[in-house]
Amino acid sequence: MCSTNGRWQNKRYEGALVINTHGNGCVGLFFGVPDAPCISAAPFDATGFTVTHVVRPFSSDGANTVQLSATDCYFMMLYLAPAQHADVLKDGCHTAVRLYPEGSICLVDLGTGAEIVLHSSLRALCFMMPKDLLAELGAPAPDLAIKLKCVRGTNDPVIASLSDAVLPLFHAAPTAKPMLRHLALAICAHVLHTYEDVSGPHSGGRLQ
Repeated sequence: MCSTNGRWQNKRYEGALVINTHGNGCVGLFFGVPDAPCISAAPFDATGFTVTHVVRPFSSDGANTVQLSATDCYFMMLYLAPAQHADVLKDGCHTAVRLYPEGSICLVDLGTGAEIVLHSSLRALCFMMPKDLLAELGAPAPDLAIKLKCVRGTNDPVIASLSDAVLPLFHAAPTAKPMLRHLALAICAHVLHTYEDVSGPHSGGRLQ
């Protein structure tokens, strides 16, 4: 890991599954790690499911704001090490700094984007799950949208275990693509089963 012009880079990944990190659902650039490795799978006809491996030291120069653009996806982050950050509200105010334990997740609707300020280094897997993919998996009818609960710092041993299987795929050959598709389906199915909000509209826009 090294610093280039103030931006931090992960070590190079040679796995053929790794795709361009400057788009296609990859989020490294938003975290100040433009070369963060990212892998993608499209289990159905929907837009691809992506996972970005973010490793970012805390910046002493104060450049620790992360802004995620609005998109038609749910964003989930699994913490590979304890981390601390605060949410930035729409009025610019910051919430209290919260500790996110290793193995916990945050889940947010990116319909209006999200913003946080890091107060520690960050090691995490960042998942982008398009809403049309989730709808293909879980909607009882084509015209019904899927809504998930936003959660923060929630311990989720199932996602942690599935992520252990995802990490080696950052170095994998193209023959591992079916495995990534299976894991993408398992992760999305678990998220739907565990966090679907059946009570009505939920709050979005905060990286929870």
